[in-house]
Amino acid sequence: MSKSDNEAARDEEWVFNTRISNIENCKQLVDVEYRLGKQAYDIHGEKIHKSYMLPVFVKKSSLGKLDANWKKEMEFYRRD
Repeated sequence: MSKSDNEAARDEEWVFNTRISNIENCKQLVDVEYRLGKQAYDIHGEKIHKSYMLPVFVKKSSLGKLDANWKKEMEFYRRD
């Protein structure tokens, strides 16, 4: 469990941290209900400066769509 999980609402899951500048181009979040949290943490539980990264929380009902978006993106990069 990450510290970001403490900020998640009952119907949300923390999925990743993102740079503020990247959120508008984040293809994984197309048609996904999400919100940006208030404080991101690194793998050691230390705070990441808010001007650099924020946590992304996704509604549990949108996790399937998020997974489908990730699979679609990975297929683009997969080479046979």
